[in-house]
Amino acid sequence: MRLPKIVIPSLLPLLFVGLNAQTIFSDNFDTLDGFTISPDPATATAGVTLVNSGTTPQNNAGTGNGMRVYDFDAVSGNEAESSTNFSNPGQTAGIKVEFDYFNNDQHTGTFDIVRFGLANEGSDPAAFATIPFFVDFRSDDRIRVFFDGGNVLTASTGASSTAVSFALVVNPSTTESLSYTALDGSGQRTIGTETFDVYFDNTIVGTDPDGFDFLSAANYTPADGLGALGWFTGSAADIDYTFDNLVVTSLIPEPSTYGAILGAGALALCIYMRRRSKCTRV
Repeated sequence: MRLPKIVIPSLLPLLFVGLNAQTIFSDNFDTLDGFTISPDPATATAGVTLVNSGTTPQNNAGTGNGMRVYDFDAVSGNEAESSTNFSNPGQTAGIKVEFDYFNNDQHTGTFDIVRFGLANEGSDPAAFATIPFFVDFRSDDRIRVFFDGGNVLTASTGASSTAVSFALVVNPSTTESLSYTALDGSGQRTIGTETFDVYFDNTIVGTDPDGFDFLSAANYTPADGLGALGWFTGSAADIDYTFDNLVVTSLIPEPSTYGAILGAGALALCIYMRRRSKCTRV
């Protein structure tokens, strides 16, 4: 039985409301438990360590402890990879990753980086071929977003003078788009399949109306899930960032949303039947 075209569009908004941001992981870096660190232990010139108000540098990304990722020895590959996978095999719900960051060693001579990305389950975040996307935090206080078909470089984020918030919204589904409340206050935003959005200080990066596409060269397998996240240095030297207040949430429809959709469907069916003179008053 086919519903009238005038009824079907009226149901569509209900399919995109009621997203519940369910926290699945958070870390204020009181310790580095839950992360695989390399090199371990850190050296004076490279590594991943905890910093706070009593260390040099201090934790300028938040309060209490923060995670410092630095490299001054011209050897790439220092990393902190989470032991937690943030997307289960076959999961299609969206993922939002948020954290604060601060650039401890801002300079403009070269563009050394701390690279952040989500890697397939069981893979190394430093192996570029397995990452569906990644973001570089550069020593010149800008960030570059890599996606299928190119990259986008932001203007200065101001991270060398104050802490900056970072957010990543990912839609790993191969069949369904994802709608969520945009972090820049612009209202409801819908991104396509296998896409992602990036924000710093609630400012969206880029102008793609459907989100950035996953890298086509990546060995991304939806059945394996997105896997773990990680930071690592892809630089020759001179990079020093602190990260704090990591929160990962799963964007899933609230139970009430399902009820609203079913209720609206029943109402639409009744309207259709009434028009066919087959719906009686109850």
